[in-house]
Amino acid sequence: MVADTNKTQVMDMFETMTQNARKTMDASRRMQDSWLTTMTNFNKDTDMQNGFSGPQAQMAKSWFSLMSDNMQRFSEATMSCCQTGMEVSKVACDVATNMNTNDVYTGQRKVMDTAFQAMQTNMDTMNKAGKAAADGWASLTKTKVGSCCDTGSTKATAKGAK
Repeated sequence: MVADTNKTQVMDMFETMTQNARKTMDASRRMQDSWLTTMTNFNKDTDMQNGFSGPQAQMAKSWFSLMSDNMQRFSEATMSCCQTGMEVSKVACDVATNMNTNDVYTGQRKVMDTAFQAMQTNMDTMNKAGKAAADGWASLTKTKVGSCCDTGSTKATAKGAK
């Protein structure tokens, strides 16, 4: 009875991990699709193309560079996570192929240790990519958006407040 409960809990855990990995990959794909659609439409919109000058052009250039860096960063992180996942599958297959009936616990322990190490590695990889992206956005916002969008309206508001 206890073995059945543990088996169900382990299967539920792996099912949850699989669902989360699938959702992450789907979200990444949708983000890339959205970004590519936006870039395609941007090139078609002549009003938008002609509307950038001065600080706005610098902001747009920085934004495109940041988006490119973020896409590359997350692409590399996703590939790393996929490779880590394939290593877990390889270990599981190796254990299943080479396991004898006297060594089931050791084999399962090796697979579980590898799976948990892979989860930790993948979380660290994605957290680092996310932090780097957030830092990039913060830097862009701090250095470019303020100078780009400062049209003097704050002075007008200050006058109106008096």
